[in-house]
Amino acid sequence: MLKNGLFIMTGGFIALILGLTSSDGYQFFTLLIGILLIAIGFVLYNRAEQKEE
Repeated sequence: MLKNGLFIMTGGFIALILGLTSSDGYQFFTLLIGILLIAIGFVLYNRAEQKEE
């Protein structure tokens, strides 16, 4: 789960960067998807960290 959380957060950061640099009509949706992916990845990463302890 650690690797899955990190992978999803990486995808979220890439979507966030693409959303910040684009100027098309889909910028809001790209930013929203990036933020959601970062949040989901953080939750997965946090759960895996707590299970290891």
